[in-house]
Amino acid sequence: MHGVMEARTSRNAVPDIAPFNLVSENKKLGIWLDRLIADSNSKGKPTAHVVKLTPELAKILLDRNADNRKVNESAVERYAYEIDGGRWAFNGEPIIVAADGSLNDGQHRSLAVVRADKPIDVVMIVGVERETRTTLDQGRMRSAGDYLAMEGHTNTINLATAAQYAWQYLTYGRINPKGSRATKSEIISFVASHPSLQRSVSLFEMKKTRYLGGHAVFAFCHFAIGQIGRREDVDQFFFAMIEGSNLPKGDPALYARNRLLLMTGSREQNAKAELIFRCWNAFRKGEVVSRFHLSDAVLPVLEA
Repeated sequence: MHGVMEARTSRNAVPDIAPFNLVSENKKLGIWLDRLIADSNSKGKPTAHVVKLTPELAKILLDRNADNRKVNESAVERYAYEIDGGRWAFNGEPIIVAADGSLNDGQHRSLAVVRADKPIDVVMIVGVERETRTTLDQGRMRSAGDYLAMEGHTNTINLATAAQYAWQYLTYGRINPKGSRATKSEIISFVASHPSLQRSVSLFEMKKTRYLGGHAVFAFCHFAIGQIGRREDVDQFFFAMIEGSNLPKGDPALYARNRLLLMTGSREQNAKAELIFRCWNAFRKGEVVSRFHLSDAVLPVLEA
């Protein structure tokens, strides 16, 4: 029982149920939870407790989860992935148990704890009215860009998207693979460990890159190529794509620019990245470009 609720619940902590040594651990958990609920109801107001949400406790809460919203499997999988990877943070967001013992909020976190088979620390609010569950989740969900802005970054919507592309590229060799996206914490961690990505996002005016694949794709490609090429050469190639002036026919930067302009509005982000990668390779090898087919598959190996 001490593994479920640590000595952090204040002077109103429920008495230890250890004397019930012949009762199963799951039964003890149920009794402990019922005592929390009874204690809250006797006070006539909700009570707050810091508890360890173990897989066993999560299962008990889920058994008391009648008439909750439909389970979002992708959210459960994402939460379980974060818990299993040790990235789940204790942020004070509560699990809410109603005065009648029903689970008002925490269904997806409980399912994720069961799936990951690992405990997490949570605040548990006990004793609210059951009907208040219809008022939950009224605020706008924070995006990865919101969190990056809180950390002082700029142009954070494009920064978060570029980080998503970069993470996908380093993980899968392409961007936008179906069903494979970095979590918010992975995006934040990626930006923190790759500061040059912020430079790639900030280096170019959004207005000038809007029609050249989109700012986030353009910034991602600059970042990826910048990992292997000299900064001066990479900047020269990308500014040539933006300006497009005084470039001879067949120049790789001019070819990339003209073709990207024809792809405006397209959601084929990986194809746009492939075009830029291949034109960079031609630029590095001093080749003239006439025409090539885009495979929209794994991105080509970059020339240093």
